[in-house]
Amino acid sequence: MEQYNIALCCNRLTKRDMLAPFYIETLAQMPTYMGLVQYLDCRHHDQQKIDSGCHQLAGSLSSSAVEVSSERTIQSLQVKFNYDVFISYSHKNADKARLILKALTSINSSLKIFFDTQELKTGTAWQETLYQAIDGSRCMIACFSPDYLQSPVCQEEYNLALAKHCDKKHQLHLVPVCLTKTDTVPHEFTSLPMADCQIMSTQNEFTPLCTQVIHMLEGKGDVTLTSLQTPKTDMVVNTDELCEKYQQLIFPKMYGSIRKCRLREAIQGFKSVGNNDKNKQQQCDVADANINKQQNSDVTDANTNKQQTCDVAVSFAESDKKYAKLFTAILKQNLPDLTINDVVSSDHTQLSVLESADKVVCLISPHYIESRAQIQEFHIALFRHRSTLGTKVLYPIQLSQLPQKPTYFHLIPYEVNITNPMWKEAAVESGIPETLEELRKDVGRFVIERVSREESLALYKAVEALVMIMKGERELKPVGSMGDGPKRNVILNNIMKIKNSIEELEGKEQKQKTQQYLYDVPTTIKQTSLTSKNISEVTNNDKMEAGQSQSTVDIKTPRKHRSNMCHIN
Repeated sequence: MEQYNIALCCNRLTKRDMLAPFYIETLAQMPTYMGLVQYLDCRHHDQQKIDSGCHQLAGSLSSSAVEVSSERTIQSLQVKFNYDVFISYSHKNADKARLILKALTSINSSLKIFFDTQELKTGTAWQETLYQAIDGSRCMIACFSPDYLQSPVCQEEYNLALAKHCDKKHQLHLVPVCLTKTDTVPHEFTSLPMADCQIMSTQNEFTPLCTQVIHMLEGKGDVTLTSLQTPKTDMVVNTDELCEKYQQLIFPKMYGSIRKCRLREAIQGFKSVGNNDKNKQQQCDVADANINKQQNSDVTDANTNKQQTCDVAVSFAESDKKYAKLFTAILKQNLPDLTINDVVSSDHTQLSVLESADKVVCLISPHYIESRAQIQEFHIALFRHRSTLGTKVLYPIQLSQLPQKPTYFHLIPYEVNITNPMWKEAAVESGIPETLEELRKDVGRFVIERVSREESLALYKAVEALVMIMKGERELKPVGSMGDGPKRNVILNNIMKIKNSIEELEGKEQKQKTQQYLYDVPTTIKQTSLTSKNISEVTNNDKMEAGQSQSTVDIKTPRKHRSNMCHIN
């Protein structure tokens, strides 16, 4: 484990993939940070696969001989990929997704295509790589199916592509296709027309669609697919402006009266992690055992104690230390028995803390995004958040305006955004609690720059909301199997869902019509010229008569009866 962690540290410091994990025997529980590194699965002892992995490793060693610049820049940490097409799919539909890949490459072999099993090399941070690859792609083909809609990772890929597609600069073409029968699809995934590929089963049948995708990328004006996939005026949004508007609308509900202190209510009867449910403690114990294996006994004991008693871990950039210290001071003042880790320690200890903390508070700023160490910590928290049933591990707070890229940081559902101008208005109108003012001054003595009054108020309310969440989660009964419990958490926001929520909060009358989103695709190579009819609309009343809920759209209609769909002749 120590050797693995050293290699992981070298990865980050050199900005190279020096780690090449070969997974040879099944682990009872793999630490999160290990699972985030792409490994070669050799558990079935497939000699051909092992040989292929070794050849790939040898090739990477020869290519890594080039000189690596030591210059540290924001650009080097952002988009470093350039793809023509990103294929997003569930691995349960891999066969059909590969047909799309083969059809694209047969038409134009020079296309640079992101297909995860080909592009995710051993040793890469797969989660971050997916986000960066989408940021660097011109087009995404999203392969819808029931499995796709059940996958949080697939949904996040779609949500990220949708935000870029609907951006004012139209940074990416999003082309949704329906691969298999899907009874219902949530409305936020039906804002764009979806190619009906349910009956397609050969490369030739996918060729006409792929031809149109390539023509669209080449900018050919006679391609109807371009007009179908171009966002309508009411879909063009600025993600930051949209999220800021939503935050302002929910501000009173989220934070209540600024004068009213709900923190005291939240801490009534609140118990520290030492009395947490046994199931969670057993999970921590297993993680502790895996992480500390083969370590010095003294270090093991110390780390194990820290892991078992860490309630909240705070991840922050060194330049944002003042915010971390004030946040911790507020939390400790109100819950002195709570164990909080806000100290940047050795790589191994820090990873162990992040692995077992009940909540990971990430203070996001441009400095945070520039730091490889913080990016790694964020993705550990994000992965745990997505994988944990019934609780939310990640607690993100936005400290300042963020650079345009990486785009995914703009879609994070921040619990508190201290750049919201309403904090300044609240601080002026209502002031801040006396105890908070004292803490603000105390922390200010140990940092170069003091936290402002409005920032202090925002952090105070962030602590209040965090305690309320933790109390609520601990009052819930332990979750059973995945089938009995809640679904896994999807991290990245869907901008169409936010837009619909804003309309509801503003009391606007919801549109009585919804676009029928499926359109037919020709199944022969000869029919590559698209002639589109208008996509007709069906009313919500029609849907209700058909027995549908208003939150989903039924696509079970047989092909021969779809007279209201856009047909491609």
